[in-house]
Amino acid sequence: MQNGKIQIIGKGFLKGFIKMAVVSMLFYRNMIPTFVIGSIAGVMGIRQEKKQIRAKEQKEMTMQFRDGLQGIASALSAGYAIENAFMESRKDLMLLYGKDSLLAKEQYESANRKDIVSICKEMEHRRHFFICPDFSNGKENRW
Repeated sequence: MQNGKIQIIGKGFLKGFIKMAVVSMLFYRNMIPTFVIGSIAGVMGIRQEKKQIRAKEQKEMTMQFRDGLQGIASALSAGYAIENAFMESRKDLMLLYGKDSLLAKEQYESANRKDIVSICKEMEHRRHFFICPDFSNGKENRW
């Protein structure tokens, strides 16, 4: 993870620095303004690189999510129960995109977290007063 951040920073900085260094060298023909302007542009290039990576990941996640929903819909139309439809869709996504895809990582993280219902049951058992969503009627209940 750390190595990926360094690569993003380095790539963004170099893109911005080189672009503006060439332009400033054409206008000023002096190295001092070239390095100053290039450095400022390099910092702005880091931000631009991060935005581009976020946009790329969001686009990729959207495509994977769409394919996942289509898999769920096809499994439901084939007669699977909703739980089994999600499992089949997950298997299809693993075949299509692999275990290192963004959506597979997201599903793995959410599978490791406790769901809201189990947390509510645990809190009810401890007799704490709190607001918990009731999924049967779509409203919140106070316990």
